[in-house]
Formats: sequence, structure tokens, C-alpha cells
Amino acid sequence: MEEEALRMSCDAQALQLMCKLRRILQVVSACLVAFVLLLAVQCFLIFRMQNSPQELNGVQSAAGVQGPSVIVPRVGTLSSLSTAHVTAVMNDQSNTLSWEPEKGLAFTKGIRYQNKALVIPSKGEYYVYAQILFHQMYDSKSKSKTLSFNICKETDKYPAKIKLLTGVKTVSEMKTVSETGHWIETAYIGAVLSLDKDDKLTVDVGDYNLVDFSNEYKTFFGAFQVSIDP
Repeated sequence: MEEEALRMSCDAQALQLMCKLRRILQVVSACLVAFVLLLAVQCFLIFRMQNSPQELNGVQSAAGVQGPSVIVPRVGTLSSLSTAHVTAVMNDQSNTLSWEPEKGLAFTKGIRYQNKALVIPSKGEYYVYAQILFHQMYDSKSKSKTLSFNICKETDKYPAKIKLLTGVKTVSEMKTVSETGHWIETAYIGAVLSLDKDDKLTVDVGDYNLVDFSNEYKTFFGAFQVSIDP
């Protein structure tokens, strides 16, 4: 009996350690993804500025000698680009998620938050992303589940929502169990999209009840501008 109790205690400690290690790996992975995205955006802007058409504005002096030319890039600087990062909040259990636009890690600059949507301020290219953390009480007898969510666009040009990005995970063996007894699964999607002014971006989930709203770094949504159309 003592050996059995000791073995069960060791198993529980090992499970807790695995959960902690997984959380650490998730944080490290998120930091690496953010660093790579920032580096990619900087490289993209440099490339666009070097290869975009440029205008030379000559300055004529009184003696008739042309002064120095000024190169005017046709892309916006980092300070002029719009961005937003919003975090999930519980709503009326609608499959279209609601978001917090101001408190904690959330913010908006140029991009407005209105009626569950991020409203694009001007035509251009934007990196749009979302992460959803799904969870549920662990049940060893539970069947496989399909976890899905979509980033959608609403526009006056079309009567219905348009799916832009889709994230799908089929979980057959939910072995990742947290200290609270829940299985957890994280899904992330992101891409550079060409968007028009006043496009409205939303996130729709397949099952609202599986979304984890417990912390702002678990479920979030955002967009940042990477270029401005001339």
C-alpha cells in the first residue's frame, strides 16, 4: 500500500512538473514568435522603402544652380502605422468573441474597436493574428474534439461575413492536463492581408464554452499595419 501511494504521489508530481514546463515553453515560444514577427516587419519595411518609386524634389537656387534633392518614400514610417492588440472577455456566449481594447496588455492606435470588431482605418497591408486557448475538464472517456476558429471580415461590399483565416485542431488524446484538472490546447493563426478602409475584423469560434477567458495572455486578437498604399 505504501509503495502504491508513493508511486501515485510521484506520478502527480511528474504531471505537475510537465505542466509547468509546458507553460514555460509556451511563454518562450510566444517571445520568439513576437521577435521573429518584429524582425520580419522591419525587413519588409526596409525592402519596400528601397524598392518603392521615389520622387526627387530639386530646390532651385537664386543663381540657377539646383540644390540637393530630397528622397520621399511612399510608405509610412513605423510611428504612422496603425496597430491594435485586444484581449478576450466573456460576453453573451456568442460565437463571435468580445474583446477588451484598453486595459492591461490591450491597446489600440489608429485601428478602432467597435461592436466586437477591429475597424481598419485605411487601405493597406496588415498582419492579422489571433490566439485561442481551449480547455475543458479532463475526461479519460471523452472522444476526440475538433477545435476551430476563424478570423472574418465584414464589409459593405458583401452581405455576409468573409472568412480570411481558419485555425483547426483535432485533439484525439488530451494528455495535457493543468493543475485544475483541465486539458488545454492552444491554436494560433496569422498572415499578412490586404485590407480596405472600414473593413471590420472579427473572431468566430466553433464552441464558445471551450474558450479560456481566465487570463489576457491566453486568448487575444490583433492587427498591425505593415504598409500604406500610396
